Amino acid sequence: MLEEVLIDDITIKMIDMKQAGEMYDFVKRNREFFINWIPFISKIHNLNDMNTFIRKNLEKYIDGFGLFYTLWDNDKMIGYVLAPNIDPIAKWAEIGYMIDEKYIGRGIIKAFSKKIIKYLFDSYGMNKVVICCAEENKGSRGLAEKFGFKLEGKLRQDIVINGTVRNSLHYGLLKEEYENN
Repeated sequence: MLEEVLIDDITIKMIDMKQAGEMYDFVKRNREFFINWIPFISKIHNLNDMNTFIRKNLEKYIDGFGLFYTLWDNDKMIGYVLAPNIDPIAKWAEIGYMIDEKYIGRGIIKAFSKKIIKYLFDSYGMNKVVICCAEENKGSRGLAEKFGFKLEGKLRQDIVINGTVRNSLHYGLLKEEYENN
């Protein structure tokens, strides 16, 4: 999945350093929307921070421990979707997503999730896909449940988002559950 049309005219592209300016603009446009759900948002204050963030993601990708993509509507970045943690030994991967507030409800994140889950099971040989989110994040919880993920646990006060320590929920989908759906 280097670059392809995801749904309608929305394109998914592998992240690269050339996207730093657009990604920074995307974060600025949606900061208030994401600030209570996405941990890295409060750490991005300028283009330099964004460059560092993308560079770290690319290092994880090169080492085989993550996949990082951006979503585009023509030349406007509208989302960031990823598998930020891949464990090739235990054969599990975590997925995450964020989309411009104006694009919510169009099925874009659902289409990405369907594609990346299949990709992780079929091409990466994963046995489990995980979604982790803040306990209050009803959108992510709903998506996990819609795809048949099982709530595996609540970790109390284990994640800091925008300076606030929060509980996180961990959902998992085993390959055999995926294949039986």
